[in-house]
Amino acid sequence: MAAKIRIHDADTGITVANEIDEAEARIREAVPAARVIYLEPDVYRPAEA
Repeated sequence: MAAKIRIHDADTGITVANEIDEAEARIREAVPAARVIYLEPDVYRPAEA
């Protein structure tokens, strides 16, 4: 599984790491068969939304 995680440009490294860990835990709970999970942080850009 691969996904992007929306972050804000003011987020700290620890905040980003925690958000990724939490998302991974939710994925594993919802899809126990998920073995490999790639989560890429991506800065939210309202102009591009």
